Amino acid sequence: MKMHFILMIAIAILATSCGDSKHTNNEKIITKELSELNEQIKKTPKDASLHYKRGLYFHKNKMDSIALIDLKVACALDSTKANYYSAVGDILFETKDINASVGYIQKALALNPNDVKAQLKISKMFLYLKEYPKLFIGVNNILRGDVYNDEAYYLKGMAYKDLKDTTNAINSFATATKINPDNSEYLMQLALLNINKDISKAKLYFENAYKTDTNNVEPLNAIGVMYESKKENKLAKEAFVRCINIDHDYAKAYYNIACILMDEDSVAKAIKQLNLAITYNPTYTDAYYNRAFCHEKLKDFTKAEADYKQVLLFEPAYELAIQGLKSIGK
Repeated sequence: MKMHFILMIAIAILATSCGDSKHTNNEKIITKELSELNEQIKKTPKDASLHYKRGLYFHKNKMDSIALIDLKVACALDSTKANYYSAVGDILFETKDINASVGYIQKALALNPNDVKAQLKISKMFLYLKEYPKLFIGVNNILRGDVYNDEAYYLKGMAYKDLKDTTNAINSFATATKINPDNSEYLMQLALLNINKDISKAKLYFENAYKTDTNNVEPLNAIGVMYESKKENKLAKEAFVRCINIDHDYAKAYYNIACILMDEDSVAKAIKQLNLAITYNPTYTDAYYNRAFCHEKLKDFTKAEADYKQVLLFEPAYELAIQGLKSIGK
């Protein structure tokens, strides 16, 4: 009874907030959907399927704490539905309650051992928990039933990567990519693993990852970071400028150019790039720290102090900023 009481309070609050005349038509449609579910549950409160539907509704609208209450009620009312347990496991995993999530997914699999989606979920959890033998057992079971399951190969690749087995990791990611060539994450992993083996191949994988979504310049930024790590500053700058030409507001590229300029002792030029990085990302803590460091090098201690303090407003435990203030006697 207590569980239902808490849920009804939450629903009452939600219904009140949704009564605002300024809400959009879409929000009114959502409210109507919830109202209908509430009425149905009032009539048949022991219908597990209705609690399940309302739990999914709350989850869809980013109200996971309320969603979990309804979904757990569904499990209690009908313990034979694998998808009920799986839904609870999903939300718990998303909210980083991994151990509890594993228990619910295991219950789902006990009810439906052939649920590939649930098998993939629990394998992801084992990856997070670094329980690699259990992960390999799970993904190999999936692949015995579906040799073309790209997600299973991806999870194997991630496990091998964690275990520093680069050869098997590359093979696994390459197989996943053959099955699903448009998945940018698979291509990014292949690129990262090839940086120290074959830089031209790594660049090709980064370029292909960018082609899967030309609105996302992260793969192109990664090319710049790769060249920067190899001390190829000219090529790195070209990659970062390319990012800016595509996405003028991409703060990370300005920041990365500034880092190269700092290495080259072009401190004043670095400050200009850091100013731009902060303009496009006003909470860019590392950019404030580096700008403070540059001001300190130029003996402009007033500006250095202001930037170090700004860093500590965002991250009070930022040790380098604490040391920076000490170094200028503040």
